[in-house]
Amino acid sequence: MLSNDFYPTPPPLLERMLRDVELHSVRSILEPSAGKGDICDVLKEKSLAAYPSHRYTVDVIEIDQDLQHILRGKGYNVVADDFLTFDTQKAYDLIIANFPFSEGDAHLQRALALLERSGGALVCLVNAETIRNPYTTLRKSVVHTLTNAGAEIEYVEGAFEHAERRTTVEVALIRVVMPRRVTDSIVLDALRRADPVVARAEAAAQLVDANPIAAMVARYALEARTGARLIDEYFALVPYIAEQPVYVDRSEETTPRGLVKMTVNDRVMRDVSSGINAYLESLREKYWRLLIQNEQFSSVYTSNVLRELERRMSELQQRDFSLFNIRALEEELRHSIRAAVEEAILSLFDEMSRKFSYLQHGNIHYYNGWKSNAAHKINRKVVLPMNGISAFSNRLEYHIYEKMADMVKVFQYLERDGVDVASTVGWATRRADQTGNFRALDMHYFTVTFFKKGTAHITFKDERLLDKFNIFAAQRRAWLPPGYGTKPYSAMDDEERAVVDAFQGQEAYARVVADADYYLVSDSALLLSAGDITSTPA
Repeated sequence: MLSNDFYPTPPPLLERMLRDVELHSVRSILEPSAGKGDICDVLKEKSLAAYPSHRYTVDVIEIDQDLQHILRGKGYNVVADDFLTFDTQKAYDLIIANFPFSEGDAHLQRALALLERSGGALVCLVNAETIRNPYTTLRKSVVHTLTNAGAEIEYVEGAFEHAERRTTVEVALIRVVMPRRVTDSIVLDALRRADPVVARAEAAAQLVDANPIAAMVARYALEARTGARLIDEYFALVPYIAEQPVYVDRSEETTPRGLVKMTVNDRVMRDVSSGINAYLESLREKYWRLLIQNEQFSSVYTSNVLRELERRMSELQQRDFSLFNIRALEEELRHSIRAAVEEAILSLFDEMSRKFSYLQHGNIHYYNGWKSNAAHKINRKVVLPMNGISAFSNRLEYHIYEKMADMVKVFQYLERDGVDVASTVGWATRRADQTGNFRALDMHYFTVTFFKKGTAHITFKDERLLDKFNIFAAQRRAWLPPGYGTKPYSAMDDEERAVVDAFQGQEAYARVVADADYYLVSDSALLLSAGDITSTPA
């Protein structure tokens, strides 16, 4: 015999209930007052029509045994007969129901309690009096929970007047999304009490704005300790979650055989020590990569240096991620940075001159160098072959950001003014993409205009910095006299003066001699420049 509360949901009301349900994001559904499955039938029909390849599970609860048979015949998974006593650890993305009119408050409270634990959406019908007339403690509690959760409540009159089973009861259609409740970790709580480093690491990890590198190190320390403790805890529980009861001596290594397995990068952990070591190795790799990608670190180095660090990852992941080891890495880079910086400057000089000589268009000025006939210097305006604009999207090509950043870094090395490379290049390229204007993009030291024909026109903004660039290259190529910049023009011999005259002239040379500390870049100055930029605060 069917319950007096059996009122199948009429189709128009069903459509109303499902109006805002995002079926493509739903993986698990519970229908706790399923009846003969009308709601689930419509859900299945709509999902198949809109998302034929989408897969989800449907669990149903029904107290009437005859209706249970109907539900099973339709292929629905009947998981219980009474929703009010239903207890599960399963998480549902959606609970959808037409609750019994006489017990709507109790059923609604049970549904909200399930979703408070796991998070998810609830769409349901209840007798409107359940919400309008909260005269009991239970109803007051339910209304309070719905209000705090921002529930949407719609009252519908006459919804069942022409239904399969008719009633004049006014119903409330409730839609609410419950966020997943964040619970404290037992493992982390125990660590806080037992290990003072954890508490300090938690506090330090919040200092992202003040010191992003130090905050990163603190987060690593926190993850390392909590992860190791979690692995310890897992192996302590192995005897209780194995396929069969297994009683083991924890001092012995054991391979867990159970429904629950702990893995690191898809590798099953077989014992505590190897599991922790595998976890820490992967964790170190994660944080060394984060460091290389961090703007405070990456803005110092050109892309070829960063790629070399990526290639060294298997070596880096054997080092603990600490301020000591970060500084040690920086010290290693400092010893090689002078050569790397010099190579970057000279490579850009060659690219703007010799490498694309067929496209010079006035890029360079030739002069008779010291013991050389091939000397040249870069002019204020340079044309380079560069496919900068995508023909498909009318946006800058992906590689342009890296190319411009490398060029800006070269002049940052020479100028030592601490310009924010990422912000400078990022702002200019984003602005160009947004406006579709690729002319005179401001890169701090120069402007660049990209043409769809595949060229980039670069104009230097500071003649003084351009002179420094040319002097650096000319000295490293031995195109200038050995005493250049340190010997007054009047003290030079005829051959030296001829080179200076061809290179820049007497007046310009006098400015170099007067400000030699700026124009003449020594090896130690290059190293100091790199050191100033790369130093990591404690």
